[in-house]
Amino acid sequence: MSRLCTVLVLAAWLVASAAAADFVIENASRRINLKNTWAKAIDTIQAKNTAGSDLSNFVVCYPGSLAPRIAVLKVLIKKEKQDVKALEQAPQGAPAGVSCHQATFKSPVKAGATIEFDVVATVTGVFKPNPAKIGQGQKQYVEYYDNLYLLSPYEVTEQSSTVLLPTSDVRSYSPQDGASKSGSKVSYTQLGRQAPWALQQLKVHFHHDKPFKRVRAAAAAAAARVCTQEGGMLRVGAAADARFTAHS
Repeated sequence: MSRLCTVLVLAAWLVASAAAADFVIENASRRINLKNTWAKAIDTIQAKNTAGSDLSNFVVCYPGSLAPRIAVLKVLIKKEKQDVKALEQAPQGAPAGVSCHQATFKSPVKAGATIEFDVVATVTGVFKPNPAKIGQGQKQYVEYYDNLYLLSPYEVTEQSSTVLLPTSDVRSYSPQDGASKSGSKVSYTQLGRQAPWALQQLKVHFHHDKPFKRVRAAAAAAAARVCTQEGGMLRVGAAADARFTAHS
């Protein structure tokens, strides 16, 4: 490895290692919207600058199961976009597979001050059909997996997670401890204090009322701007039984 490469890697490691000491997240409210054929996770974060100087950078992270499928990632302060770039290396202590981005605020956060902002991730191809095949007229059930907690290099003092579903027909969800279901919403309102990199799998198995069939990628992208093209087609949902023909 060249001396320049060594210096760059060391600099990246130092920045990543320092991230967890910069902020404490005083409150994180997660809203995971699964009403469409893609997922949209909106994290409203209140973070306090606990460093001894002004800060402009904040690190946001996602598990390996979701990170490669993020089509759009935005960090907003009062609906104003902040600069976001991918980090080549996750902060020290990150679980395997975690990918992170660095948001740069347009106005630095003063030492001791608190900032509130939204992190909005639109994620495609995250629904697993279960059952994998359905017949004509049968309901389409899918599974969604995520992390129950905000996956973050920062300590989180208070947080909650809410999953918004397209229908109230939910076969199962886990964990059940601390959860409440009301109609098409599953809520975890008091997740409490968590150390950096808190992990617990969130799983929801539910009826999705949107058509999960073959959709032309160009049409889907024009309608939603969040589709991933695979050979000219976007394949989602359970395979159609031979008794009827899927749309093309």
